[in-house]
Amino acid sequence: MSALQNPLSSLYKEICSRYEYLRRFARIEYDDEEYQQLLSCARDTLKYYNRIGITQQKEARAALLAFACEYVRRNKPTDDNVFWKNFSSEIGIPDGIDYSLAADLLWQSYEEYNIPQLRGSQNRLIVKSLISEVQASEVNLEDCIEFFYWYYYQVGHEEITSEMLLQYERSTKRVLNLHPKALPGFSRDCQLLSRIVEYTTENGLSFFSTNRDSYSQQIRESLGEEYDFAKIHFVRNAAQLGKIFARLENYVTPALFLKIIAQGSLHAHVRAPRSGTVAAYVACKHWQAQTLSYGLYSLDQTMYRVVPQPWVSLAAIAQWPSGQIVPLRKGFVGYKRSVRFTAKSGSRTSESRECILETGKVCYIWVGGVPKGEPLWIDGKLCQASEGVSWEIALAMGETEEGPTLLLRCDALKVFFPTKPRAPLAITTSQNHTWEGFLSSEGYLKKSRSIVFPLQPGCQSLSLTLSLDGQPLSQKLVQLQPAYLFSARTFEHIPMGVRDEGEERAYYLFAPVGDRLSYDERCLEVELLEHSWGDFAIYRIIWDEGPFRLQLGSCVWAFLRRSYFFAQMIPNTHREPFRFSQKQIQRFSEASLRIFTDIDVGEASIECQVFSREQCIFQTDFCSHLNRSETEPHSYTARLQLFEDLDRVVGELLGEERYGHYEFFFYRDERLLDTATLTLLPPLKVSTDINQLVWEQKPLPLTVSTSPSLLLWNTAQNRLHTTTTLFIYPSMKRTIAQLDAQYPGLFGFSSEEVTTSIVFPSIGAFVEIAVRPVVFGVRLYQRQQVGRRVTDYKCVETGDYYSLQQTVVYVFTRPGALVSLFQEGKCLQQRRADSNGNFLLTELNAVQQECKSESTRFEVSSEGQTASFTIRWVPVVYTCHVEDGQVVVDMDGPLGSSVIVDIVDTDRTVLASFPLSCRGERYVTSFALPLLKGVASQGYIIPRYVLADGTLISGIKQWRIPLNPKTLTIPDTWLQAGVGFSSDELFTSLVLDI
Repeated sequence: MSALQNPLSSLYKEICSRYEYLRRFARIEYDDEEYQQLLSCARDTLKYYNRIGITQQKEARAALLAFACEYVRRNKPTDDNVFWKNFSSEIGIPDGIDYSLAADLLWQSYEEYNIPQLRGSQNRLIVKSLISEVQASEVNLEDCIEFFYWYYYQVGHEEITSEMLLQYERSTKRVLNLHPKALPGFSRDCQLLSRIVEYTTENGLSFFSTNRDSYSQQIRESLGEEYDFAKIHFVRNAAQLGKIFARLENYVTPALFLKIIAQGSLHAHVRAPRSGTVAAYVACKHWQAQTLSYGLYSLDQTMYRVVPQPWVSLAAIAQWPSGQIVPLRKGFVGYKRSVRFTAKSGSRTSESRECILETGKVCYIWVGGVPKGEPLWIDGKLCQASEGVSWEIALAMGETEEGPTLLLRCDALKVFFPTKPRAPLAITTSQNHTWEGFLSSEGYLKKSRSIVFPLQPGCQSLSLTLSLDGQPLSQKLVQLQPAYLFSARTFEHIPMGVRDEGEERAYYLFAPVGDRLSYDERCLEVELLEHSWGDFAIYRIIWDEGPFRLQLGSCVWAFLRRSYFFAQMIPNTHREPFRFSQKQIQRFSEASLRIFTDIDVGEASIECQVFSREQCIFQTDFCSHLNRSETEPHSYTARLQLFEDLDRVVGELLGEERYGHYEFFFYRDERLLDTATLTLLPPLKVSTDINQLVWEQKPLPLTVSTSPSLLLWNTAQNRLHTTTTLFIYPSMKRTIAQLDAQYPGLFGFSSEEVTTSIVFPSIGAFVEIAVRPVVFGVRLYQRQQVGRRVTDYKCVETGDYYSLQQTVVYVFTRPGALVSLFQEGKCLQQRRADSNGNFLLTELNAVQQECKSESTRFEVSSEGQTASFTIRWVPVVYTCHVEDGQVVVDMDGPLGSSVIVDIVDTDRTVLASFPLSCRGERYVTSFALPLLKGVASQGYIIPRYVLADGTLISGIKQWRIPLNPKTLTIPDTWLQAGVGFSSDELFTSLVLDI
């Protein structure tokens, strides 16, 4: 019996497993290979049944019954005679041999496996019992398949419960008689098959592919090994599976349908509902997935039903009541009307879409997911299913002055309870950290950006409780992992596992202190930081080249190659005189976005999300908006259409409230690649004419106005306002080039740029205003004679009357402007400035002639602006000497001033003083040198100057003069003969004696 025992035992276990699963023996189906195994065991059973033990006999009866059920299913016998004749031939019972053993074993197995034993008036109805059971099972199979259709469209992936069976019965008027013990297995089958069908429709696969093995392998590789047709027990027959897929596969989304068209022949014929036939290339060019109508289409001979989701059928849409929100599977709802309508979820608004039913009737539908915790309005009706809370908790990395640290982060908090307007909301951690907020007047709160909680070392788990109006509403539990890897650039947590690509070069690893790291030193640089976080040591890791592999016990991070992704936002806003920063714009279409990446954007899925005030207001498939650079490899530019769409969406959603900060997030497979920021500013206007000629250092008011939607700070009123007035002080700066070589030291001037700024306090934004006024200014230059050297021209505040021949008046004004020189209304000179706005007044004879007093003011005028300079004329004594007993004085000075000539001795004692009046011109006068007795033989003349107002100014010049001079005659003979002194000694002695 050894020939029977080994294969029979394994086959029996498989039969029992399926029976336990399906709870009906005749529902167990077998493929061709399994049928041959059953046939072999049935033959051996009839040969060796009486030679084996009781256990093996039970196994043999099960195998014989399994074979008999499959035989009836395949051959469809109608009566006993036909059955026994063909059945005996199949299992090898020769003609004329009694088949009573087979009949007895089948009858006994009926009782063992709950198959009704039918009886006639005098005999057992063995064959009829078997045929009836198989037929009943097949009817039950059809019921299961019908239930699966309903399950796929209405439920999707949920576990089947008895309540769900009642819901199916109420909605379809059908009954699924299923043994309670078979329910878990049947539920698993439906979940597996539903996911397989969904995957194949979403990815354009077909069950009827010529290569069924590769088709099945792709499903297992994508979804997992458990998604195997061989593991679906309630339907194993290829024909039945084909029937299911034929009914479900041709339901495709608009995007998938257009993809199918593009992958086929461009000359294929596509027929749309209510329209004619077009070539495939025309459909690819003009049809858009966002606007393509739902309905029945054909591509050559193949029919496709284009629907919002593969599990939404046109027949089901036809049954939807108009104007009512219809719950669908997977948290989706549908809505139908005969006219167009809109649906709004949070800040996102979407339009209904045309749907042509198979009857030709036109309606408009919307299908979408119900966002938990966010109000969903469809055609003005609130979807009550959106009430609730949605929030996610994750461990994240932060940075302090000491170094990296761990934080607890609450992402994407959404709470919607319309019956609790303005209710207080709180999130509390088990470490007693709390965040508080309030619902809006509509009972709604949404925070798309993170709420961060500090995390104290030493805990292995942490709980967070969300409370509404003081009552606990939801709770989350966070368990610490053995180790954490974070991006050093984005601080994003990087999960463990093996990936093809890693986007970062630098990382931080939090690992238990003392644990050994395993890595390739040729690829990774690992540095242990001095700073630690509790029991976690912190490592900084630099990925140089080669594959990335880091292992810490059972924790492994591995990337085969490094990719990069950098976003560079370049604003192109130019509005003189405003100088916007690198992140400031007034329209999104004024910005450009460059991407530097080695990711294949043609194959990758990169999502761009735009946030305003912590709300996601725009998201799109970013790769579809990129143009590859023709000159730079791995460089892309975002199309203008992206920013124009953003301008439109922001205008529709936010209107006049759109001004503020916007953050761009770029995700790939839910991993953050990079971020960018822009600040949208309102229109700004300066009402001051900044091209007018202005006097330097004279305050110039700048009045700036803005939109009432974003107020600026009014500095004068010290409050927010739509306008503000700023004062700038125009000035000139010296150039590095001399105006003329004949005037050394005289440099030209130019208008200096003056900056100020306005402030938008509500968003913390500053906008710089840069003005270069057309400045009018006057400079007075003079050079001095110092000994034999003449100095360069130097700028002076007041001109010296006596240096007018070495004086230049420099005027800076508008190029080509007329410059006039006035003195008390009298025009002395008039000439135009050169092409640089420079004007030099070098001939000052007229200026000198107009000087009549100690201080004479001259005015320079150009285009209504006037500046002045002053020439100062004070008394002066040029020379003073004694001649023939007369003191001769050469002097000058304005009328009204005078000179006091003091005669002093060597001790500076004033011996005599003589006042002399100035005549307004240079003249020479004299007076007699008085006879002074009892004084030294010589003295000094020192002048003092008296101004017109009586101010006395001491002079610094002095002249030595003889006092009481003596006549001394030296005979010529002495000089000729010499007197024993050298000529120098004699001369000195004589001079001192005199």
